[in-house]
This record gives sequence, C-alpha cells and structure tokens, in this order.
Amino acid sequence: MALTKVRSGMRTLATDEVVADNIAAGAVGASEIADGTVVAADLAADSVTASEIAAGAVSASEIASTFDISSKTVTLPAAAVTAHVTAFDDSVLSNNVALLAFKLAAGDSLTKFNMVDSVIDDFADSTGIDTGNSTNETVSSGVCRGTAGASKTVLLIHSDTSDSSTTFTDSSTGGSTHTISAAGNTVHSTSNQKIGATSILFDGSDNLTIPDSADFYVTTDYTHEFYYRQAGTTGEDGYAKAGIFGQSGTSSNGNPRNALWRGTTGFYWYDADADKYSDFTVSGTDVEDGAWHHVALTYDLSATTMKLYIDGVAASQTITSYTPSNNSNQMFFGQLQASNGSTGYLHGYLDEIRFTQSLVYSANFTPPTTALGEIYSAADLTLISTTTTAEATATRADLVFLLEEVGTNTLGTDIKAYVSRNGNANYSTALTLVDEGDWGTNKRIITARDVDISGLAGTTAMRYKITTHNTSEGSKEARIHAVSLGWS
Repeated sequence: MALTKVRSGMRTLATDEVVADNIAAGAVGASEIADGTVVAADLAADSVTASEIAAGAVSASEIASTFDISSKTVTLPAAAVTAHVTAFDDSVLSNNVALLAFKLAAGDSLTKFNMVDSVIDDFADSTGIDTGNSTNETVSSGVCRGTAGASKTVLLIHSDTSDSSTTFTDSSTGGSTHTISAAGNTVHSTSNQKIGATSILFDGSDNLTIPDSADFYVTTDYTHEFYYRQAGTTGEDGYAKAGIFGQSGTSSNGNPRNALWRGTTGFYWYDADADKYSDFTVSGTDVEDGAWHHVALTYDLSATTMKLYIDGVAASQTITSYTPSNNSNQMFFGQLQASNGSTGYLHGYLDEIRFTQSLVYSANFTPPTTALGEIYSAADLTLISTTTTAEATATRADLVFLLEEVGTNTLGTDIKAYVSRNGNANYSTALTLVDEGDWGTNKRIITARDVDISGLAGTTAMRYKITTHNTSEGSKEARIHAVSLGWS
C-alpha cells in the first residue's frame, strides 16, 4: 500500500500492518486522506468486503455523480425490483374490446373477422364454424344453437318474393305440407315490407286459407308469431275487428275457434268450443298506430296457460286452465267469421308467419329482426371453430362468448369450453368459466380469462370448442350469439 504510516494515538504501525479490524469505525475520515493518496490500484482484490464497511460509512456525496459499470455485473435482490412494479391485469380490457367487436359485427352483419391476436365469430351465417366436426349445431337469426335435426315448426310463410305475387309457400318441414290459397286481392307487396323483399297485403275484403290439419290441433306447447301492421279499418264489421288468423266456419257455422283478432289497442283471443276468450294488451302500446309490431301467442301445456307478447313484452292478461279445442274448420288468415255472423277482414300487412309446436318464448324478449327460421327440438351441442393462425406461438388465451338461455345452465357442468393451439386437436382441459354479467333478459356474458396454454401441443393453430350438456327443451337450452378468442 502507498500509505506507510497511520497515526493511531498509541503507536506507529509498519507498512501493511493495517487491516479493517484495526481501524475504529469513523476514525479515519475522508478529510484526513490526501486526494489521490489511496487509489483503486493500491487495494488488493477483495481486501475490503461489504461486511467490513460500516453502514453509512460511504455516503452519496462521497460517490462520483457518474461512474462506469459497463464491464461489471450488477445483481439486485428481487425485492428491490418488484417493490417498484405494480401488477396490471389487462384481461378485463381485452374482454371489453371483444364485446365492442361483437357490437360492430352485429351492426354490419359480419360473420367472422380477425383482429390482431383475436378472432370474432358473430354467427350471421356458418362462416367460422367447423361444420364437419361440430355436431347438432344450427345457425339461425344470428344464433348458434343445438338441434336434433327434427323441426318443430309446422307453418312458415316468409313472404320474400316479387311485388303482387299471389303464390304463397309454406317453408316449414316439421309438419304436413300445407297448401295456401289466396283469395281476391291478397298479394305479396313491396310497399310496406318488414323483413325481406315483401310482406302480405290484405285489402280488407279477402284472405288466405289453409285446409284443416292436425298441425293446428296440438297437445304440446306452441307458439304462433308474426309481424303486424295496420293500414286501415276497411272490412271490419260490428264487434268483429280485423281477423288475424283462426279456424272459423261460414255464416251458418260462425263460431270461431282458436281465433285471434286485432282488438281496440291490442289483440283478442276467442275459442268458442273451449269457451275461453280474453283481451291481450300491453300498457303504452297501441297496435292501431300504423307501425310494425311483433306478436307472439304462446301456449304452455304443463301450465295450461296462454300468453301473448307484443314487441317482446307480455300482455297483462293470461288465459288459465285452458285446453285448446279441436275442430275441422279450415284455417283463415286476414278474415274471421264472428259468432253473430258478421265478418271481420284485415286491412293491413302480415309478415314472417310462424307456427311452432314449442314454447319459443317464456319471458319478455327482444323481437327478431331477421327472417324467422325453423325451431328444432333441443339436443346437446358441440361447436368447433375453424382455425385462425397466430403470428407467434401463443402461450395465453382469453375466451368471451354471449350466451342466451331458456331455463338455467350451470357453467362447467351444462356448458363447457376449451382452447387449442394445435387445430382441432389437443384441447385444453375444460376452462373455468365466469359469469361477467347480463346483456339482456336471460342473456349472460361468459369469460375465461388469461388461460395458460403454454403446456399444450402445437403453437399457432388457434381454435375454441364449446359444448352443452344435459340439454332439455324449455329448461336447459343454450343459444350462443357470438364468440371471441384472443391470445398472446
């Protein structure tokens, strides 16, 4: 060392006799050492260790403002790093982006589209669905749901054709093939269509007729629905308001059965043989306002009750203890014969007429805005997406889907979801699904956040699979409106 003598107050020490243990803490201060007298080269490597320097003996003011550690290795304890880092879970943000994408997709009638590290399926059609490997899936009106292949719809009249056409077709497959006959001036019209190219125009003097069928007398649940728009009051006779549909005889046998009229502000049901009748009205809704209204008449077999919904809202009245009658009269649309012999004709429009032997609606709902499809008997669903290729190996995944239910499904038991990064193979175990809240009546937002998929086979071939279990019509049915799969 360059320092040869140290004054200790007791004696003078020979060169190199001073070690850390011989110097009392603070005995030698910076002012007692001449500038440059001790340099780094004078100290042997490791001759002074951290344990030999008292805490605080070297202050910040004694260290140069800059120093070069480019050739050194600096090790910091983990606690010193994490103490200044705040964790942030961005999965909620990712899920909200997915929900916004659903809205954009629905608004623009998009089906499948890709974003960076994400894919959206909106089910405007079957694009995005691996139809070859999915089972019991059907896409209708923006909903993917399970089917058993058997239609429960026994009458379906779309009215999507050319202006003034008098050809009327039953598109249903669940019942008999019905022949529909148009009388007089009953035609398809482009003047006030609701969905598709045309609607059915009734001029207040004519009708549609269908021969009697066992499809019109059912011992099951049923739903009769259509869109209605009034044009005027031409053809109404006495208390026989505009006839919508029903089985009604001629003037010599005028008692109507299973018959629906337009009432003063709502609708009126009458079944002469069963002696059941009722007005159906929804407060604040006037069906004589010349606007389009969705109307759904439902019969619940087990409860023996009939309800009517106008624009998705249940009327305040309910017919109870009711079993619909059976008779051999033909089915009329646009005309009904009243019990006193007067005839009520419809002056207005009908569109998307559907009779289904199923309880399609059991609570308030949002009316459909696209062409009505057939309703099928319920069955378990396996929904598998097509492959979307990630730009880099995916190690985390987020799944979001919109679920509509009839009844109640238990997540993880009645509804399960999986993710793969290896195409239609090597799926994860069933994801932990979370109910994030409602987006409408009987509709829930379901998510699986920040799922670790780093241990799965494959790398970038991204897919999801959703399955339903224990499906039971009316109590455990699932309808999927949109799915988002994201990854990182």
